[in-house]
Order: sequence, then structure tokens, then C-alpha cells
Amino acid sequence: MPFQFKQFTISDDNCSMKVGVDAVLLGAWCNVDGAARILDIGTGSGLIALMLAQRSPATIHAIDIEQMAAAQASWNALGSPWPGRISVENISLQQYILTCNEYYDLVVCNPPFFNNSLLSPAALRNQARHSGDMPHDILAMACAHLTTPGGKCCVILPVPESALFEQLMRAEGFYPAQLMLVSPKPGKKANRVMIQYERNPVQEPRHE
Repeated sequence: MPFQFKQFTISDDNCSMKVGVDAVLLGAWCNVDGAARILDIGTGSGLIALMLAQRSPATIHAIDIEQMAAAQASWNALGSPWPGRISVENISLQQYILTCNEYYDLVVCNPPFFNNSLLSPAALRNQARHSGDMPHDILAMACAHLTTPGGKCCVILPVPESALFEQLMRAEGFYPAQLMLVSPKPGKKANRVMIQYERNPVQEPRHE
């Protein structure tokens, strides 16, 4: 059954990873101020791209390695109020870095989380959940290579993986500027963190 948002509808039946809380949170939290061009890496159903189109006048390019997901994201974008501002491409991040000649004010990614966990029998679900096809060092490199000088990168990760990813981002010259811890339930320990990275280091990232 399609998901109805404020101004658009999302279908995800052809995507290995379905509409989830993490993507909704990231799409609502990202700072889109001043962003004229946005890149959504690993777009899946196109949910984050559509949320950012709803929240900004930016032109948005979305990529996904999974052919059926990219096709569904394109279909969802075409059925939205912003078909002229969202484009979708079926391509791996590694290939996109090599061929892209554009720069973005904001790069957004709800990346594959797990580096060393058990694999699912479903190959496409592994692709979406595990970092083998999008290693986190490649994602950090993409943030450095595809952003404008003042560009930002926003991700959501499990808390343990976020510490490792921060090391990779710092090696590429990016530093956490803003973050939000996410708890599964009130009173529970945070298990996710949303982080905005920028090139200018700050003494203490702003917590929300």
C-alpha cells in the first residue's frame, strides 16, 4: 500500500528496503537552507529526495545501485508535484564519483549500516543494509569530491558506526557541525544519530 505524505505519495513495493523511520527522520531533519543542488545517495524509493523537494526549491539528483529501486524512485518523483526538479539515476556511487562533473550544496545519505554483521539470504536486502556495495570510506570520499566548497553532508547511522564514520570524514576534511541522537522509545538509550558534516571544524557540534 502506498504511503501518503503531506504533498506526495510513495510506493515501495519494488524496493528491497521499505519506507522506514530513519529515512523519514533524516528527510525532515536535514538543513536545506541555501541548497540549490542536492544529491541523494542510495535513494531507494526516493522518499528523502521527495521530502527535500517538499522542503526546498532545490534541484535534486538521486542515485541508487538497485535498478528496480531507481525505477520506482523515478516513478514516485514523476507522480509528485516536483517532477521537473528531481532526477533519478541507476548507478553505483563508485561509478558516479568517476563520471560526475557536478557539485552539490548538500549530499544526503541513509547509508548501508552494517560492516560485519550476518548477511540476509536476500541479496538485494543485503545490498541495501550492508556496506559491501557502498563502503563507508567511499561515501566519505564522495562527500569530499561532490560538494561545493561550502557544501554540507547529512547522514543517519547507528551510534557505534557513527564513530567510525566520523574518523573517515575527518580524514576527508569534514567535521561534525550538528547532530541529533535518536532513541527508539522514551527513556531508552539512543541507537541512531543524525549528523551534519561541514568543512569548517567547530569546537563542539550543536546537539538537538
